[in-house]
Amino acid sequence: MVKFDYSGLENHIRQQGKKYLADHGFSSEEARKLLTDAESLGMEQTALEHFHARYFENPDGSLDLDKQKAFARVNAIQRTVATYRPVLERRALADNQTETDIKAAVQNMKESGFTLDETTDFFNRYVKDARAMTPHPTEGLSPEGVKLSLDLMRAAETYTSRQRTHALKSAIDAMFAAETFAAVKKATILEEIDQDTLYSKIHLAGANKLDRLIEQAIHDAYDEDTIISTNTAPRTMGL
Repeated sequence: MVKFDYSGLENHIRQQGKKYLADHGFSSEEARKLLTDAESLGMEQTALEHFHARYFENPDGSLDLDKQKAFARVNAIQRTVATYRPVLERRALADNQTETDIKAAVQNMKESGFTLDETTDFFNRYVKDARAMTPHPTEGLSPEGVKLSLDLMRAAETYTSRQRTHALKSAIDAMFAAETFAAVKKATILEEIDQDTLYSKIHLAGANKLDRLIEQAIHDAYDEDTIISTNTAPRTMGL
């Protein structure tokens, strides 16, 4: 398994962030200092006011909206990628580890005395592949931002380490180049339903793929076909 180089991705985001800020009203030195100060900025009111005045106010005291929006874009990209870090690390494998693990598990079950019916019943009864009923990390993104975040997930599955690094950096670059990334307005109820439907389709497609992988692993171990339908119901307390 190839270790995921998250620090390299962080450095790329920082470099692209400085470039993006420099293209939106900041000098190169201001951009560097802004990102450095932002990393150590806490929630103390005086510090926040000083930070805001130093980087986003014009000499006459008015607010420079372009600079503020530019920083908001950089910050949104940094937070989104950081949120996805555990998923990126799991997906960025040198081989199809999930398929390998499933095949090994089924083979171990057969060698331990599990019959075909017992193995099938185990996966259908005890494997749960459900969506967590928690706020989604893309809820603060525009529709274009959601698409770009999904592209980032797909990039993490690129096969070789070198290709994966290039694909992830390209996905980050697309976030900076997009017309919008963070949400520009509060979603309506219908828009939220549409978004939930999209996530449901993605989840069910993944669950179906998992079922087929398990079926193939069982066929390879027992030389017989079976039907797998893992539990995709919503999560409940304790599960």
